[in-house]
Amino acid sequence: MFKTILDLLAHKQIKFEEGQIKLLEQNVVIFPFENLLSIQKLLEKKHGSYGLYLTSKDLGKKWIKNLFDTYNMDTIEEQARWGENVFTLAGMGKMKVLNWDSKKTTMRYRSYDSVTAQQYGSVGRPVCHIPRGWFAGASCVFFNKDVDAVEEKCLAKGDEYCEFIIKPKKNFDFKNRLVKTQLKK
Repeated sequence: MFKTILDLLAHKQIKFEEGQIKLLEQNVVIFPFENLLSIQKLLEKKHGSYGLYLTSKDLGKKWIKNLFDTYNMDTIEEQARWGENVFTLAGMGKMKVLNWDSKKTTMRYRSYDSVTAQQYGSVGRPVCHIPRGWFAGASCVFFNKDVDAVEEKCLAKGDEYCEFIIKPKKNFDFKNRLVKTQLKK
């Protein structure tokens, strides 16, 4: 992780200025994760998780485009490695891209020690809507095509890790309960 920080510093992509922190040209703040989780729970109660997911998907696109443009990355391997490093550096858990298929436009991510799921607690359902959106947004950039994400496994539902499948929305089975609760047709 220290190498990632050094690379970001060398490319002036992490900046500490009086009263501000910028990571990949976006302002970031350091505050207790519980604040973000409280907002998520309130939004879920009032509007469900889809709005939170869509907002995060848009942000995921912006972040990953900026990262690729800054580092002139050409291959999906480079892009995936940097995505893993930045997600992990952000403190959301350790993220790993498991596989991708450019022809089928599919990708699978896994998150170990998800802060969202750990803080949320055991609720029997997936809760990592923000990372799910980030992964979908990043994958839209990888594939240059609109794709969506469903969290199939989650620590909050008793799984060992959180796992996300990415593919075009039309390729999801909307009879599947997890798909129905996470995506809108």
